[in-house]
Amino acid sequence: MKKISIIIPVYNRERHLEECVDSILLSIENDVEIIIVDDGSTDRTPEICDKLKEKNNCIKVIHQTNKGVASARNTGLSAASGEWIAWVDSDDLVSGSYIKTLKKCIASMDADIIIFEYATFTNSNDLSIKVPIGNNIREIGKEKCFEALGEISVGNFLWNKLFRKKLFAGITFPDGKVYEDIATTYRVLDKAKKIVFLNSKIYFYRQHSDSIVHRTNDIKALQMLQNRVEAQNKLVQFLKGKYPAAFEIQNKLLIELAFEYIKSEEKLKISPTATYIQCRDFIREYKISVRRDGIKLCAKVIICNNAFPIYKLIFRLHG
Repeated sequence: MKKISIIIPVYNRERHLEECVDSILLSIENDVEIIIVDDGSTDRTPEICDKLKEKNNCIKVIHQTNKGVASARNTGLSAASGEWIAWVDSDDLVSGSYIKTLKKCIASMDADIIIFEYATFTNSNDLSIKVPIGNNIREIGKEKCFEALGEISVGNFLWNKLFRKKLFAGITFPDGKVYEDIATTYRVLDKAKKIVFLNSKIYFYRQHSDSIVHRTNDIKALQMLQNRVEAQNKLVQFLKGKYPAAFEIQNKLLIELAFEYIKSEEKLKISPTATYIQCRDFIREYKISVRRDGIKLCAKVIICNNAFPIYKLIFRLHG
């Protein structure tokens, strides 16, 4: 059995995939495997995947018909032989100490999940990937972790976390959906007995305009936002009554998403969908608090609930 399985779902990433994998290979060890799942790419990605497989026998490549990133994650998870699971996005990079740092943390902490820091970048030429910053490890309570899912330091991301594989037993990513991390990460976190936070920037997240949102038309973007609302609502319902402080934080995020979704549908001038109506219901049921939500959000909730036509007019005029 391998110690760590690193899973890389990929679709049409001919530009960055090789650089991504090469950064992992800088610190590869015999008990680590890299699983690349090519989700029916139509560019040179399949060819690059096979080329990478020949470079090192620790690399496994799986080609499948295009089914979406959630399906690619499920495929990679099924193929993984590691005790631990790491996720790397195909256009990101990792530190040259990535594997060594994680294995050191595994050895020193009896944890189920390791959350680590990351840095953002746009151009890899300006990035040093050899030396991680910081090396402090501390335990983080489960409720605090759920509270932090909406913060960029922890987030619903998969790529800034290392998981014991057994935590995924009975859990799969929702096929055909985006924001599959929001729909899944909290369920895995809930099964963990101990979660630790590693103050070490060993992952590098690429920021660019070629994200999934920027590559879609308005209708497709609306469908993606619909997936996000659905996933966030499931998270909120899960937290309700179980983790009160986290519920308040995540419910506020749901309300902000609800406003965003309503605005998006109005912009497209389409007949209200079931999600549109559901978002209005979320807002109607929300108990506002100036101290928690601030005046701006409170005002939006009040106007929306008492004079919805006025609310629609305001954002049509001012965006």
